[in-house]
Amino acid sequence: MMNDEFWESIANDTEPVISLQKEREKTWEAQKVYRAESRKKSAQRKKEKQKKLEERKKREELLLKEQEEADLVQSGSKAGGTSLSVKKGRWKTVKFGRYPQRKNLLTGKYMEEEVTWNILGQTEHEVLLISRRILDARPFDGDFHGCDWEYSDLRMWLNEEFIHKIFSEEERQKLRYSRITTGDGVETIDRVFLPSSKEMMCKEYGFPDHDQSSKERIAKCTDYAKKQGCLRYNHRSPYWLRNSGSTTQTAMNVGTSGYVYHLMEENVTSHSMGIRPMIRISQP
Repeated sequence: MMNDEFWESIANDTEPVISLQKEREKTWEAQKVYRAESRKKSAQRKKEKQKKLEERKKREELLLKEQEEADLVQSGSKAGGTSLSVKKGRWKTVKFGRYPQRKNLLTGKYMEEEVTWNILGQTEHEVLLISRRILDARPFDGDFHGCDWEYSDLRMWLNEEFIHKIFSEEERQKLRYSRITTGDGVETIDRVFLPSSKEMMCKEYGFPDHDQSSKERIAKCTDYAKKQGCLRYNHRSPYWLRNSGSTTQTAMNVGTSGYVYHLMEENVTSHSMGIRPMIRISQP
């Protein structure tokens, strides 16, 4: 009898452990299924995105060609435009587009205001601009596809949703198509794009030709960008660059001190990096 009681007590003691192990196994299996489904959905989304971008690229190649031909007719020469004019010291600015920026303390709403852009350079046909402030904050890519500007969620958002939110139809007519290269050398055609590390170290644009701390690269974010998740430190904020980092899941950025970060990159899914877009517009 005593022996039976002993083995019964052992069974009672181990039953919760066995039950817990079974629950863990169920959880592991459920996680495996979830990860497999997530990978499948991610691959499908990427496939759909690639198809959409390929269609857009064909259309934009034609529009860019029309733009270049119009430039040749306007200049009367196949040599193209003049070189970029160098700006010394503080940049000249231009107002273009409207976007939520300051918070109204009485209503709590964010006021749409004219956007100020720094003029980085110009040719006889166009003016190159970068927003003076960081206007928004979003992940570079929310689906762990890696830092690939060509297929990034941020590129699609800037050239589809953002472009209609910030610019009127008349202003969009003035936006020019730009042929730009990504961090891995792939060429894209965009009307709105992120700056590259090379552009942020370009003396012709008014930036120092090194990656160290620099007041010229420092930017502040708007109240709206902060509300969207942009990090703010001593009234300064970091912002995305379109270059890939040292791993496939990170992208380069400019830090709060104006440092161009090559190694201390940010994960592509981060919400804390600001967006400081660049555009080209037709000469007035």
